[in-house]
Amino acid sequence: MLAKADPAHDRDVAAGVEAAPDRDDEALGRVEPTTELLFPADWADPRTDKFSMAFSRAAFDGWARQPSPCCAAASVAGACNAVLGLCASSEDALSYVHIAALLHGLLADQAAKKRAAVERLLGGVRVEPAIEALRAQLAAEQRSLGGRKEAGCKPKEALSKLRKLVAAWQAAATLASPPGADVALHPPLDGTADGVWPALAEALLGGSDTAEGDPIVDAGDVADEADDDSGDGDEALLAEPFGKAPGITPDRGRRELARHLRALLAKVSGMEQLSSENARISTGMIGNWGITGAVGALRDGRYAEWPPDRRLLALRRGAEADESAPAARDNSGDGAEIAPSALPAPLMRVLRGAPHLTARTLASVRVRGHAPPPIVVSKRDSDADVEAAWLALRAAFSRERSCLILHHRNHYSLIFAMREWNRPPAPVAGVASDGPETNPASSPSATVERKRQVLTARKGQRPTAWIEWAEVHRTLSAWAGYAIIEVALLPPIALV
Repeated sequence: MLAKADPAHDRDVAAGVEAAPDRDDEALGRVEPTTELLFPADWADPRTDKFSMAFSRAAFDGWARQPSPCCAAASVAGACNAVLGLCASSEDALSYVHIAALLHGLLADQAAKKRAAVERLLGGVRVEPAIEALRAQLAAEQRSLGGRKEAGCKPKEALSKLRKLVAAWQAAATLASPPGADVALHPPLDGTADGVWPALAEALLGGSDTAEGDPIVDAGDVADEADDDSGDGDEALLAEPFGKAPGITPDRGRRELARHLRALLAKVSGMEQLSSENARISTGMIGNWGITGAVGALRDGRYAEWPPDRRLLALRRGAEADESAPAARDNSGDGAEIAPSALPAPLMRVLRGAPHLTARTLASVRVRGHAPPPIVVSKRDSDADVEAAWLALRAAFSRERSCLILHHRNHYSLIFAMREWNRPPAPVAGVASDGPETNPASSPSATVERKRQVLTARKGQRPTAWIEWAEVHRTLSAWAGYAIIEVALLPPIALV
């Protein structure tokens, strides 16, 4: 499934709704779960009925600061801290830096798969020289693949620029070649002899184009779906170089190559945004797959196999020390306490609990080809369906060693609390309210307003925004990319 971009978000940006910086103010301290924050202003109103509220102390203690547009990394760090019982101020705690490094590693793995797919389609030639040429052109424009806003280059534009570079090479090679010579037999004009430019010229130029000049591709939103994790596409296409696979038309081959190239450029762009050399980390290219993938990489210790990243140094050193401390891996069952080990203090509790971390989509729309989540929402939901989803969410929120991440309006943040109450209609002005006979608002037929809200963050990670459940449900049911993700510790062991 390829998720499409959210049109509602585009309208918000155009209207200036999301103009505020997507980060936490360093000058502000941490938020405490006070009655002023958790209780509505009118909760003690005599007309208020059936008020209830639940909050997660662990989420309040564990949420991680978000200093830049890196909500995916910060929310995962906060959720893991919460389920592991860690305060964000502790030296054991995870921060956005650790998760950004894990996400960078995941994108590097995906980019390697896409690069291999592209190079197979090109007959085995290396595609990196072409990407470096694209980078050089963008640098001359004071831009980059992973740059922010106007300084960046989105995958669609990057692919278009790459095609123009290929066309320019072909034109120059044609002028430089002897009359009647085959351009593909001559080396690229930059002196390299790996043949990437002739291969790209044969594969990308010509065929069916769109009005914008890009090959016809159903690329969807490659930022939100790691489609390459489920395979590299059409095996018949990838088994042979471009134009050689039996039964595959040239136009189809061009579309397939363009699809993989565009996805590769997206992954490379995301890697630049998450690089340790980037002063302002961005997770704009990360979708729900990255949330579950980062938790999975932490659980499996996959980072130990990746190229060195100084942001993961503490985790790697701790994992190496853990090999000589069997007590740290004592998984004796539910409620078992894991004895202290010889692990170094930083991130010790993370490494003890990591093998038990899980992440799954808890609530979203039903997606074809995927197993339905525990809570399925839909635009066609009745009031009873919306209520049932709320009750299921409340039950999940109350689970031990569990933390919920809300993906809402292009932002990831924790769910810190939930509350609900019934509010009867206000008395009619000028009418006595002694009973239903004297005040229509007090009659049994009067409509009761049902209030259901979750505490989260619209910007950054600070728990400051109470959002109506109706809005959350409407957002989740409008786009397959939005979801509520549950991070949990299974079994819910106690870490000491």
